[in-house]
Amino acid sequence: MKLSVAVAETNALPSAFVVFRGIETSISKAASMGYDGVELALKCAGEVDRKLLSQWLAQSDMEVSCISTGQVFADTGLMSDMKIVVRGYYKAELAIMAIGDIYTMGPEEAAWAVNELIKPKAVIPTHANEVSTEGGKVKPGSKAEKFMKLVAKSIPVHLPLSGVTMEFDGDAKCVSGCN
Repeated sequence: MKLSVAVAETNALPSAFVVFRGIETSISKAASMGYDGVELALKCAGEVDRKLLSQWLAQSDMEVSCISTGQVFADTGLMSDMKIVVRGYYKAELAIMAIGDIYTMGPEEAAWAVNELIKPKAVIPTHANEVSTEGGKVKPGSKAEKFMKLVAKSIPVHLPLSGVTMEFDGDAKCVSGCN
């Protein structure tokens, strides 16, 4: 199994879901900590020079595991981009939705966005701002439970568990580590 860590440039928004900031220093730091790669959190591809990035990766014997925005989508709430851009243009099949209701959507808004705007093949709730599981099962009365009940039955909700890596195929089907 390979491990990677999310990194962003130093000017990324405070809400960016990343572990380290400053791409060049983060790559070498991640390598020194035993990671195999980095997830680049970029708003757009122009935020990093490709030649420099290739050089930094080669120097640390690292790879890029994925590229994301680094933002938990819609960290500011519902927006039409969910339907127009995320569903319409990118045709996202796996959505990771913030459900915490503090600087993000709550479980109701996030479920509505999943059901009505994004319509992914599967979804992972995140940033609940509370303990969501006990003993590997969803905690009754939690925001995660509420979200799971509100998402359409045709869309699998995969609850993340500490220490468990979830893997998905190119069709957003969980192939390992999912509940």
